[in-house]
Amino acid sequence: MAEPTLSQLWKGLGELIDRLERGRYWTDRRDACEEMRRVARQALFRLRLAAADKDPDVAHWGEQALAQLKADGRGELAELVAPLDHELGQQT
Repeated sequence: MAEPTLSQLWKGLGELIDRLERGRYWTDRRDACEEMRRVARQALFRLRLAAADKDPDVAHWGEQALAQLKADGRGELAELVAPLDHELGQQT
């Protein structure tokens, strides 16, 4: 099976976000939350591996990504809306 392209991954994320925001039933929205958690954990794990990489350039960018996620987790939701909508809009 061929690996999905980056545009396919972004499309899938957009569909998952849509399910979370507009799911007809609460169970649809719950399932979207669970799927997003699974995806986020995979991404977090891979970024932690990257931050510990022997290649200093890879480690630097892994650390930068983790630092941004940590800041995003502590920041105000309102501050995230525009940058995240912009990123998603650029990818779809």
